[in-house]
Amino acid sequence: MLGIDPLFLTTLVAFPASLVSLAMLRASRAVRRNKEDRCGRCGGPLYAPGASAGPSLEQGHLICEPCAANGRRRLGRSLIAAGTITGVTVLALAAVAVWDPSQLGSHPWIPVAATALVYPPIFGAAIAWMKRANRRAAYRLGRPPASSLDAPSDSTLALTAGGPASLPGKAPDA
Repeated sequence: MLGIDPLFLTTLVAFPASLVSLAMLRASRAVRRNKEDRCGRCGGPLYAPGASAGPSLEQGHLICEPCAANGRRRLGRSLIAAGTITGVTVLALAAVAVWDPSQLGSHPWIPVAATALVYPPIFGAAIAWMKRANRRAAYRLGRPPASSLDAPSDSTLALTAGGPASLPGKAPDA
């Protein structure tokens, strides 16, 4: 059996639940702010003064251009952190499996293989979920979802007053 401290084990179990709760709180706040035509992240105006572009989508919510620029920088750092976390965890478990295999039970290489096979799909699924939320929000706002490879240089969204005018079977707004 693993000699894991109960406090550490409780922290490992409670941490993801608290992160999910925080994400749900932020998402509900972003929805409320978007209904008031404000940035879903900072609460400021969607068309920030002095910004060269209009609002962008982040996880299905409209955000102003300054927040979008910060989000783009943060996303790159997050992907590097996810890769680093996966690599360090696999290497640390492999080191324990080599030098003190009794700490990992009767099959010390199972945690190493499980980590190497489970972490990347989890991070990939999170990215796929965020892209799906953006595509659904773009469709809801009346903008056809575009590929990230042929995206225009600006990130402006055409907001419609009465809802999406380009839905199939729906007459355009007058």
